[in-house]
Amino acid sequence: MFSMEKSINEFLIYKPVDGYRKDLIIFGKFLNEEKKINSEALEYFLQGLRTDGLIESLDFYIRESDLTSIDTARRYSSCIREFFRYILHKNIIENNQLSIQLGAPSYDEKSYTYKMNTYISKDKRLKETDGFIAINEEDVKYLINECEITLSSDEVFNKSFESQKYYNKFRSAIILKLILLTGIRYEVLTEIKKKDLNLKHDLITINNMTMHLPMNLSEQIYKYEKINNTIDSKNTEREMLFIEYKKNSISSVTSTTASFLKGILGRGDLNGVIKYTIIEMIKKGINESIIRKFTGVGDRMYNDCQEYVNKMYNIKADRYLDSKIRSMEIFDLL
Repeated sequence: MFSMEKSINEFLIYKPVDGYRKDLIIFGKFLNEEKKINSEALEYFLQGLRTDGLIESLDFYIRESDLTSIDTARRYSSCIREFFRYILHKNIIENNQLSIQLGAPSYDEKSYTYKMNTYISKDKRLKETDGFIAINEEDVKYLINECEITLSSDEVFNKSFESQKYYNKFRSAIILKLILLTGIRYEVLTEIKKKDLNLKHDLITINNMTMHLPMNLSEQIYKYEKINNTIDSKNTEREMLFIEYKKNSISSVTSTTASFLKGILGRGDLNGVIKYTIIEMIKKGINESIIRKFTGVGDRMYNDCQEYVNKMYNIKADRYLDSKIRSMEIFDLL
């Protein structure tokens, strides 16, 4: 017989993410109090569950807890998605239809991701947190996976030659991967030129600083260039790397990429992606001036990320300053 408690405990060992236990307790209350499902009928009920039922559980969470945070709703959505993927993969329950919905790419309007994120974005009870927070590790892994699904899809690639809709999906997936890698602001990305790319040696130059590209991303950019060169073969004067469909330059507005991101994570702010990478750069000890020059981020963005790192390691400003001064050679000389 299926045991919810046992499955939750096993899942949380596999994914010990902050907040997931609370989310799953709420889901259990939804089953018991809203749906009146007892332990004998639980497995049968879960075998017939679909995305719409999981959306109902989020509505219960919002009503039960007077939930107003859109970030908490997104976390709940991620938790439920990962929990059911886990118990389905482990054959703890069988539910082929739900498995298909959970595994479908975010651009599929029948997928769990698309339907849940659409619901969250339209629910007026939920509000954005003041200031954009960085996406978390789970979001990053899921975002990369969804971008890979898009970029490896023969359907998306082939239709990109003839369809602006699919072209935008392909380009947006590359843009998000590049931002995750570099932390550059969207405005910086729009200034990258074709001549800044050296695919032969997997190199790209951004703000006069050259870095290596992961081989996989380099190959995906090569496919993107193949699309551009084919759909507009007469345009030999194209200067910019990223462009709109059959045009010479990309829009300065982030709406297309933001919409693609929102379809995956339920949030469309590129700043959340940028902040994640800036935080990782700071944690790796990359010099502040280099980060600022390379990424183009301003004072507020960088300071928010530095403050996050300080809190993560419980570092107070005076202790941080003291440790840096003591590491200077002049400290020993004096």
